[in-house]
Amino acid sequence: MERPFGLPASAIEKRVERRFAQGFLPRGWIDGLILSNDSTDATNDIAISAGVCRSTSNLIDGVASTLARDQIDMEIPVAIIKQLDTAWAPENYDPEGFSGGDRSGGRSPSTLSNTTWHVFVIGGGGLPPDILLHDAVTATAVLPTGYTAWRLIGSVVRTGGSVKPFVQDGDLFMWVTPVLDVSNNTPGTSANTATLTVPTGVRVLALMNAMMNVGQLYLSPLDVTDQAATNGANPISTVDSGTGDGAGQAQVLTNTSAQIRYRTAQNVLVAIATLGYWHRRGRNS
Repeated sequence: MERPFGLPASAIEKRVERRFAQGFLPRGWIDGLILSNDSTDATNDIAISAGVCRSTSNLIDGVASTLARDQIDMEIPVAIIKQLDTAWAPENYDPEGFSGGDRSGGRSPSTLSNTTWHVFVIGGGGLPPDILLHDAVTATAVLPTGYTAWRLIGSVVRTGGSVKPFVQDGDLFMWVTPVLDVSNNTPGTSANTATLTVPTGVRVLALMNAMMNVGQLYLSPLDVTDQAATNGANPISTVDSGTGDGAGQAQVLTNTSAQIRYRTAQNVLVAIATLGYWHRRGRNS
């Protein structure tokens, strides 16, 4: 038997296969639906590869439900391109995946601005699934007429009038060009808050290069205990430069405002460059 999505025959994947045969995917499922900057108009357009996902919210009797039993499977059978600078319009494709995948408007009624834009698959209401770009993490208020279900599949950042170039591999989004978000010569030895170049509205695991001149640097999420950077005691430093410059790579969970905490044991230069971020793409919505 040909297995859906080419899954091997392990016990877990057999259960996935059975659920697929019964007409629904597991809660939080996503396969494909990879985002990229469109080469024709990298400034405004986002390409979305073919794929399938399980919705995370669905309007039942006019009320949004997140119950697993109320969700639906949504498939985009061909790669399509959505335009951030154009109001949403339905995509025209063959549900069997043999044609379509054209370019169409993707933005919700929100005004085009330099902010985070969240990418949703929308479906339900007997309509073919489509893609919606919105500047908030809930698509409820802006679902096109007739649609009932939605699922977040990624988030991108528009800055300086353009979608920031990125590459995606599964849950990992990497900036084509990293951003130096912190360069602080006098950070003191108390906690500082850094705002990183990652999406807002969702929590992501930021991927960074960090350095300092001398001593210890500790990076942490803002919602865990603020602790001093040390070179031996708990929590131990993220970067320990000893008596000269030191650098390292770190991953820290942001809040929904794209912020983390940094704290150094010495009042010396601290620099943080944001490389990208890990995004759960709606699995825990």
